[in-house]
Amino acid sequence: MTEKKKNSLWDNKLSLSLLSLLMALFLWLYVTGTDGVEVTREYRNVKVQFIGVEELQESSGLIVTDQDVNTVDLTLSGLRRTLGKISEKDLSVTVDLRSVTTTGHYTMLYQVAYPEDISGDDITVVGSEPNTVYITVDRLTSRKVEVKGSFSGTTAEGYMADDMLVFDPMTVKVSGPQSLVEQVDCAWVSITREGVDSTLSYMTSYTLLDAEGNAIDPAPLTLETEEVNVTLNVLMTKTVALTAARIPGGGATEENTVLTVEPKSITLAGSPETLDSVNQIVVDTIKLANVNSVYESEGLLIPIPNDTVNLSGVTMASVHLEIQNLATKTFNLDNDAVIFTNVPEGFDAECITEIVPVLVRSSGEDVESISEGNIRLVVDLTDCTASAGIINLPVKVNVDGHADAGAVGEYKVYVRLSAR
Repeated sequence: MTEKKKNSLWDNKLSLSLLSLLMALFLWLYVTGTDGVEVTREYRNVKVQFIGVEELQESSGLIVTDQDVNTVDLTLSGLRRTLGKISEKDLSVTVDLRSVTTTGHYTMLYQVAYPEDISGDDITVVGSEPNTVYITVDRLTSRKVEVKGSFSGTTAEGYMADDMLVFDPMTVKVSGPQSLVEQVDCAWVSITREGVDSTLSYMTSYTLLDAEGNAIDPAPLTLETEEVNVTLNVLMTKTVALTAARIPGGGATEENTVLTVEPKSITLAGSPETLDSVNQIVVDTIKLANVNSVYESEGLLIPIPNDTVNLSGVTMASVHLEIQNLATKTFNLDNDAVIFTNVPEGFDAECITEIVPVLVRSSGEDVESISEGNIRLVVDLTDCTASAGIINLPVKVNVDGHADAGAVGEYKVYVRLSAR
């Protein structure tokens, strides 16, 4: 390379360096010169914030329940270097609630809040949209509402759900704006499970409802608890026969009777533990020795086991009993057939009833073979007081030698007790 060419290249590099330096200087002069220029800039969706919310609640028991806007648009004027430091997220507008003292609707002015390193004196609010915030103020209140609910699912065959759900707690406290709290009628729990065959008990959420059954948004409200315990008692159902107890006597046993009970059965609902052991319900007790041939009784209360429900709704029963295939025979026994036991010491007993008619019952063939000699009339004086006089005492009739025979009815004789 010639000396001339070297000098030319050097001159070009020097020229470029000088040009770059001049351009940088020009830009610096331009920027520093325009930083002090007044400019106008728009800021959109600046958040609205409230001052004095806690003081409003504590001093007056009031709360802001509604506002027409959540953000505003601002147009600000200031030096370029000042506005260049501010973005929408750095700004907010504040509404001072300390002048509010009662419920109602208010049109409120707001103030622009700037970042800490920016002085509001350096900025002018050229425009704002809107330039006020419309708010609604309500009284803060609370009340307890009843927990209610329903079961709309299904139970397994042979089971039924109790109509009443059990809740713990039975009421919940709802706090918030008075106008909204007063709309709350109840806290509603709905159970929709299918094929239930045992009692359910679990924690669940609930829905706030108004008096018309419409759901209420709980967002503006404070709830004492968001869940309650619900218990759905699921009961077993069972059809149980009605019967009458028959005490053998007078030559008759259950095998000799035809028993009719109306109604024949009722349907019960209860826990499986209770109903598993219930196979029949006894509505009457019949001493067959006191029944000649037919026994009838009406208006008998049907006793149901504890902790069960009578689904049939029938509470009274009637009983009809007939004694069949037995024969009777009457014996007129004189007082010689009377035998005394447990006579008080120092006394003598004498039967002054001369004739005792006794009806004996057994099978036809057996009853014909019974004679007066087979019958003993036993009078027990165990409970008699040791004093002379005439007393009326019950008689036990024994038919000796005929195990299947017995006396029908109850018998008494008059006895004279005499001191020796």
